[in-house]
Amino acid sequence: SKGKYIHLHMGELYGAADGADSVRSAMQLYESGLKKYKYSKKLWLAYVTYVLTHRTTDSAADTVAGDIEASKKLCSRALLSLAAHKHVFLQLQYTLALYSAGIAFLNARADSRDMSFALSQFGLFLEHGRQHFDDCLLKYPRRTDLHNIYIDQEVKVAKHIGVLAASRGAVVEKKHKAASLTVASLRSSQLTTVRTLFNKALASMNVSISNVKLLFKKYLEFELQHGSAETQERCFIWLCTKKCNDFSSLRLL
Repeated sequence: SKGKYIHLHMGELYGAADGADSVRSAMQLYESGLKKYKYSKKLWLAYVTYVLTHRTTDSAADTVAGDIEASKKLCSRALLSLAAHKHVFLQLQYTLALYSAGIAFLNARADSRDMSFALSQFGLFLEHGRQHFDDCLLKYPRRTDLHNIYIDQEVKVAKHIGVLAASRGAVVEKKHKAASLTVASLRSSQLTTVRTLFNKALASMNVSISNVKLLFKKYLEFELQHGSAETQERCFIWLCTKKCNDFSSLRLL
């Protein structure tokens, strides 16, 4: 209905504004809207995303734990109102919002002097995002596309960390060396995470033939862009020997 979309549009306007008054008005807007449209997955998602990306709690100025926890509680509340067939939409979109919010948080603090703190807060977004993806894979095993979506988000994170590592590595001032090492360590850990996800997805018996082909291609592209000569060779050999043998009867290649 028109009323629902008016609430969504007003929510977007409040989302672009700053200040405690705007937050208070936005919260009132969403609460009043959900009294009329409590079965709207889009309105619930907009509300959950707003709480995730705006300071609606009394937590410390630059910490995100309170915002994440508040958004999780709101997401659980939404699931109680929505029909079962709408659950996967809300859970998946909320998970993607966690990744997007984490990347936006890190980008906004790319020049921070306290990079260790910024990375720890960024890690909270990733931790909760991964938990939700894992939950979705368990709850909806037939949604094999979730493997691809999960991997795409982690690859996106790897790209952003790679850009940050490159920019930090270009800074020669002594005061930034520790931060540069921290970012480099995070990048190494992230690449390992992505490779683990690829291996896990390819080993899953629930992955369809078309998805296996797509995963093969994505894995090789990932290694060509982010891996070393050693990891690229190892990936190519692993895919061509082990996995190609496993699926040779299905003529995947």
